[in-house]
Amino acid sequence: TDAGSVVVVNLNAKTTYQRMPPGETEPTKAVTIALTDVAIGDGVYARGYVAADRKSVPAQKLTVVSQSEIAKKQDKERAEWRQRGLSGIVEAVNPQTKEITVTTRTAEGPKPIIVPITDKIKMRRYAPDSVKFSDAKKSSFEDLKVGDQFRGKGDKSPDGARFTPEEVVTGSFRTIGGPITSVDAATGEIKMSDMQTKQPLTVVVRKDSTIKRVPAEFMQMMMQGG
Repeated sequence: TDAGSVVVVNLNAKTTYQRMPPGETEPTKAVTIALTDVAIGDGVYARGYVAADRKSVPAQKLTVVSQSEIAKKQDKERAEWRQRGLSGIVEAVNPQTKEITVTTRTAEGPKPIIVPITDKIKMRRYAPDSVKFSDAKKSSFEDLKVGDQFRGKGDKSPDGARFTPEEVVTGSFRTIGGPITSVDAATGEIKMSDMQTKQPLTVVVRKDSTIKRVPAEFMQMMMQGG
């Protein structure tokens, strides 16, 4: 399950099977398939009476979303975000016009871009305890703050001064650097000293955290603000 538990789905001769296209929720979009069409890695929804211990369910109906179709959809979405995306930092919020100013990096240097926020935009905000895009929650204009990281998908004006988004995801993150003082692999905790404040910090590493090792020269450049 999404929560990490393991549930055994019991199938029988009366179980029916169907496939739903990724992102669809309308039942009429589902097509009938056979058990042999279900593959490892597919997303599944089993309908039936769950056992009291929540470890098994005799399925009356099994609805699957093909893993290969999910991958194709994700690849298409990633390509669209690259082609029509804008990322940067929120530099100003104007409640009167419901517009924000996003500063983005360009070959010519930092550039401010005006972004109007309307009710038609699909807005999400990263959860306080997760940097995963899939964990982002529904958001609104009122949640936007100066200093937020901004990422949007939409269209730029011909002169590049304005950006009209269809989807927006924002978040308030901290970027810190400094020497590591201790590592506890059992608890997944790294203790370090914040280079700017000189205060001790504990960094919690989870199973979905991304850890990378970079060359010493690159790290030195980051520490110097380059």
